[in-house]
Amino acid sequence: MVTPTKTPLKFVFFPPSPWSERARWALDHSGVTYDTIIFTPLISNAYVRWLSRNISQKLTIPVAIDNNQQKTILRDSFEIAEHSNNIRLSDRENIFPKEHLEEIIQWHKLSEQLLDILRVRANPRMKNSKALQLNNLPPIIPDSIKPLFLPMSRYALDYFEKKYPLPPGDHQKTLIDGLEKIREAISNSTNGYLLDQFSFADITIAVVFQAIKPGENTFVPIEDATRECWKDPELSQRYKDLLQWRDSIYEKHRTTAEPLTVSKAPSTAHLHNN
Repeated sequence: MVTPTKTPLKFVFFPPSPWSERARWALDHSGVTYDTIIFTPLISNAYVRWLSRNISQKLTIPVAIDNNQQKTILRDSFEIAEHSNNIRLSDRENIFPKEHLEEIIQWHKLSEQLLDILRVRANPRMKNSKALQLNNLPPIIPDSIKPLFLPMSRYALDYFEKKYPLPPGDHQKTLIDGLEKIREAISNSTNGYLLDQFSFADITIAVVFQAIKPGENTFVPIEDATRECWKDPELSQRYKDLLQWRDSIYEKHRTTAEPLTVSKAPSTAHLHNN
């Protein structure tokens, strides 16, 4: 355990994104002080590239910068979560126990794989939702003229679809196999956790279900059009038990000092990862 940071971390995130949520959850759990910068697709790219010293590599969100001691740039949610755990307050639980680190890494890889597939499954629903496309436009554009800018929103959806292609394979089978693995692990658990204690494994798997059926707006607020696009009718019906598990994990372990409001939250979040 190290001395808590004195200068707040800078945390660049896209509020409703599962990738951003798991990093923010870990930050809140650690008790680390951080300042938030909400990412706006395309518009914020240049600033975030400068902030994170990323000129030519693919830009992914979230990103965190810790300016204490040596400048540390954390470029994905796992790095952010692990770093925040390392500098957590002394009364906060360790969510990366060494004896389970390899298991946590494997659960995180599964989370990444499932979210990548779920993002692609949701994209057609987003392309068919005019309400969502209007919500995706920057808030500085007056509502009265937003319809004129719909091509910009559609371009963004096409852009992110090309940015995150899936590798060849039977994605439906991969998705179902992964969800069944989660179901089996929880069914066999004696404490309701994937391991023998609450850990980042539970966080990274719980956020997967944001892309199957979003939870309540308490911690991850999204507006109605996005909620409808994110809901996967088939999977949300088939995995009600896992959605209940997600809700129970949130109820027990998700705390934050300043819950966001729906009005603050951009809506294309599930297209942004790491």
